[in-house]
Amino acid sequence: MNQTTNQIYEFKATPIFERYYNDETNWGVYNFTTTDDIPHCNDYNDPFQENYTDNIKQSTLVGKCQQLFLGSEYIVNAKLEYNSKYKKHQYVPINVTAIVPKSEQSQRAFLEAIITKRQADILLEVYPNIVEDTINGNTDNIDLSKTKGIKDYTWNYIKERIINNYVISDIITLLQPIGVTYSMIKKLLMHYGNPTLLKNDLLDNPYILTKIYGLGFKRVDGLALKLKPELKVSNKRTYAFLNYYLREIGESNGHTWVTFDFLENAVKDHIIECEELYYKILDIERETQALLYIDDEKNRIGLKHYRDIEVSIFQILKELDNYNSNWNLDVEGGIKQAEKELGFEFSDEQKDIIRESVKHNVTGISGRAGSGKTTISRALLTIYRNANKTIGASALSAKAAQRITEATSFQASTIHRLLGAKGLNEFTYNYENPLPYDVILADECSMNNARIFYDLISAIKPGSRLIMSGDCQQLPPIGFGNIFSDILELKGQFNIYELTKVHRQAEKSGILTDANLIREGINPIQQPEFKIVSGELQDMYYMFRDNKQALNDIAIKMYLKSIEEDGLDDVIIITPRKKDCINSTIEINRIIQDKLISDNKPFLKKGNLKFKLGAKVIQRVNNYDKNIFNGEIGYIVDIFKAKPTDEYDNMFTVQYPSKTITYSKNELDQIDLAYAMTVHLCLPRNTMLYSSNGIIELGHIDSKNYKTYGSYEIDKINIPDIYNGNYLEKPSYFIKNPISQCKKLTTVKGYNVTATLDHQFQVLTPTGNICFKKVSDIKTNDYVILSKGQNIYGDNINIPKHWTYGLNSNSNNNRVYKIPTIIDSIFSEFLGFMVADGTVFDKGIRLLKRHKDVVERFKYVCDTLFGTSGEIEKNKYEDAWQYEICSTYIVNFLRNIKGIQPHEKYVPDIILQTTKENQCAFLKSLFEDGTVSLKNNKFDHIELSFKDKKIINQVQLMLLNMGILSSSKTYKQSLTSKSKEEFRHMLYIYRKEAIKYCNIIGFISKFKNDRLELCYRKNINMSDKLTIPYIPKTIRYLIEKYNIKLDIGLYRNMIKTSVKNMITYNMANKLIQEINNSNIKMLDNDNKMLNQLNWLINNTYIDKVNNIIEEKHETYCLTMPETHQFVQNGFIGSNCQGSGYKTVIMIIDNSHYILLDSCLLYTGITRAKQRCLLLAEPSAFKKCIVNNKSIERQTWFKEFN
Repeated sequence: MNQTTNQIYEFKATPIFERYYNDETNWGVYNFTTTDDIPHCNDYNDPFQENYTDNIKQSTLVGKCQQLFLGSEYIVNAKLEYNSKYKKHQYVPINVTAIVPKSEQSQRAFLEAIITKRQADILLEVYPNIVEDTINGNTDNIDLSKTKGIKDYTWNYIKERIINNYVISDIITLLQPIGVTYSMIKKLLMHYGNPTLLKNDLLDNPYILTKIYGLGFKRVDGLALKLKPELKVSNKRTYAFLNYYLREIGESNGHTWVTFDFLENAVKDHIIECEELYYKILDIERETQALLYIDDEKNRIGLKHYRDIEVSIFQILKELDNYNSNWNLDVEGGIKQAEKELGFEFSDEQKDIIRESVKHNVTGISGRAGSGKTTISRALLTIYRNANKTIGASALSAKAAQRITEATSFQASTIHRLLGAKGLNEFTYNYENPLPYDVILADECSMNNARIFYDLISAIKPGSRLIMSGDCQQLPPIGFGNIFSDILELKGQFNIYELTKVHRQAEKSGILTDANLIREGINPIQQPEFKIVSGELQDMYYMFRDNKQALNDIAIKMYLKSIEEDGLDDVIIITPRKKDCINSTIEINRIIQDKLISDNKPFLKKGNLKFKLGAKVIQRVNNYDKNIFNGEIGYIVDIFKAKPTDEYDNMFTVQYPSKTITYSKNELDQIDLAYAMTVHLCLPRNTMLYSSNGIIELGHIDSKNYKTYGSYEIDKINIPDIYNGNYLEKPSYFIKNPISQCKKLTTVKGYNVTATLDHQFQVLTPTGNICFKKVSDIKTNDYVILSKGQNIYGDNINIPKHWTYGLNSNSNNNRVYKIPTIIDSIFSEFLGFMVADGTVFDKGIRLLKRHKDVVERFKYVCDTLFGTSGEIEKNKYEDAWQYEICSTYIVNFLRNIKGIQPHEKYVPDIILQTTKENQCAFLKSLFEDGTVSLKNNKFDHIELSFKDKKIINQVQLMLLNMGILSSSKTYKQSLTSKSKEEFRHMLYIYRKEAIKYCNIIGFISKFKNDRLELCYRKNINMSDKLTIPYIPKTIRYLIEKYNIKLDIGLYRNMIKTSVKNMITYNMANKLIQEINNSNIKMLDNDNKMLNQLNWLINNTYIDKVNNIIEEKHETYCLTMPETHQFVQNGFIGSNCQGSGYKTVIMIIDNSHYILLDSCLLYTGITRAKQRCLLLAEPSAFKKCIVNNKSIERQTWFKEFN
């Protein structure tokens, strides 16, 4: 146990050795020297100095502080601690402040700690006060052309280190008393950019800290008055409070204005000293409206920013509605089509609403659950789609978007996805760059706060139409405003319909029937009982108890029972409160985690809360740096140490649908356990496939938007058509399973796919039929169906903008070369060279090959692309030729291209999504890294080898798309005993497939092309060894049934293959061609059989499963509304149908007090799809029925005219 004294020592310290430092935790261990007289220090002997000063002492600094630089001087305030483990004294820092180096010697000491001595000499020779100038923000005059060897990258590194050491560390020291961390300072720096300016502003006005979420006015006020007591009666303090308080009222309660009395009382309660100033500020604001909007006539005051947004929303809606757009629409045809798809007829009232709505640009539809809002939306969207209008459907949450897709068959996404979220309130689509849609459907509008509602409608292009749908009795938005409910009160301004009748289909459901009664403030039950089952479908359950613990016990028991039947991701517990009571999400999540995961599993702690390995978690804040957003759900898959020398686990990894995010322990506050949630939380997901954009991974299509496990959601603004094995089809939504039991199927030729056990793939049965078979039932020796030769490519030829970031065309130090502006065949060929054998190093690029003609081609490609003009040279050490370009300018460009970097070789996404011509050019140069193998001087195969399996899988899929079959295998490399175990992944192309490769792609080198041409020689064994099982008997059945004449040789082959029940593709094709040429009219079933045979022979490859591995892995699935199948990694798989939460368990007790109202109860119940269990204290349930305070919001919007 460590013993710490209470005395605080202040001394000057110079770090001489960094024993450990963690950037994430800010925990460090440093050896330091000092000349100050502090206890328990040892004499210091500098091993590089013959003479040393007796008064220099050394000790150890252990604890939280900024990273220290060796040789720099610091003022340290610390406590002395005795470490019983190491039996020595050490100092624990309270704060550490860097001493700004004034002399050239002290500046040199700092610089030499971060750059070379030569670089420090060069920099100080030109700019002797460089450190001090950087600290003060005086760096505009820095001319790097004068500093040889120090360019942009090095200079930015130096500048960042100076700022972190001398500026940001000072800020942190300044703000330590209120718990401000480095990450909080970084958030403020996003607004300021210049740390020195931020520091000066903080000293001038500490109240800018109220911009940091979580600090609160009270904490900031306490620090501000300590730093500057004169601010106690000041405009700065008063303005800061007014801004903070009105913002809190808006975000917490939704109000965009309050009464004068209300705000005046708040001022008296919190900043009574500033009361007189407050009245003076009101007079100023009446004139300037810099912060406040004041309505003296109606006794109201609020933030002008809030009112401006509400005014803009009203104006935009009016502009949209007044736009003259005469569309030629087949309304009656669309109604009939929607009725046919739904299986029932619309009522006269619904038809009238549909007919009227298409006459307006802005339409609002409101109604209770089951009243037909979604069916009307479906009819409207069908009418617009039939008129070739593009449609963008959205909702605030992923779960709501999934419900749109399920109910309308139209793809939907979250609003953030639709707009292309790039950062906080920053979107790709906005007023200047509007959405590319003719019609926008905004569902669950009642949950959209004013900010997100504004972001959505401001991105709608003039002439487009807006359909708003929602239920104003659901929970109101999180955040300020109540736009949808306010719009409903402006029926004279907009085309608004309120539905009151519940459809007969919904009347059988106890969930919908009871929810709608609750919505109207009517108690759906006569008397609370031990157990009540409601509805003809018996889907609504009530259990009343007077004991909160009893409610908790039942909820946990029913949850564990329900996940056995419905799965972990289809059951949710909903409770109003997050903490501070037994039936809060924190308590319930803790209990369920302990029930599901044993205590011997690794875990991390945040306060009293454990996060165990395997726990289901939800991201609770938007983290744009990690590209992870509020609402995304995943599972903790790893807990580990950042460095082997760390004493404890301090890092963890969460597996999300299409990405894996690693966090530090300090970031545990960004996640929560996700077994129980409050009403507002939701779930999205992703997959990987062939598409109209080429070969894509769904997670890469829209990687800035969040995805989660256990729900079904369309999450792409312009999601491409997906290949279903026959044609490109528009998916309706997708499914992402969490980390769960899976199987990886690998075929004889090395094609592989991983899927959950209930996922299904097409197999060929022993009877010659095609059927879908669950992964759990697929065995080795089963024959799966692969889609080949579909020739689906993208058309992307644009260079991504970020590839050219950081290129300075005005640089005086580097020669400026041409940079490619499009993806053409030349640039694609260059990328193939670089992925294969090319090298990107610090000063340039290089290709080294045995065949000179390949290097000559590489030189031509480079000189064409970049305008270079070098010479090919013979390598000094190898029997090879090389072409090298020395240019950091070109290197800076290439560093942005993923897939061509050292130790990171794979096919760049841009190639997978470009044209066939470009893909062939890429493969042609890539295969120059391969070989053409001969056997007995005869062609045998083409071979390609890489260390990474990823690129082999990619190339195999690209070739399959072109109709070229290949085989892949993995071999363990023979290495020395000291080396790590490594594998080599091989790809082979044999026989007739090599001829296809030769015709479509080919080689660059004459040597390889000459060898490849051997495959055309007649004496080469090119017999067709690719066979199909199980179909010979089907072919014979058709030929004999319809008496189709065959020559004797072909007939004998047919008999022979039908006995073996195995046939080559070549023979099958000949026999089927004879059937096709007979022009005999067949029965429908036989004709279907023939069409299936034609499809199998010409569009698929039948491969045998030879290896199945059980593992836990993420898997993907799409819902295809027309064919219910799609192609994944070449395999043809069925889609999995999705729904919302099958089971919702909701708890209501009196500890939830102020949250008890009918909106919350109604919203929670309507989240259930199949079963809802309401557990409640009778009195708490009654309060929910009679209270409806959640929707009472004070807003400006409802009074606009």
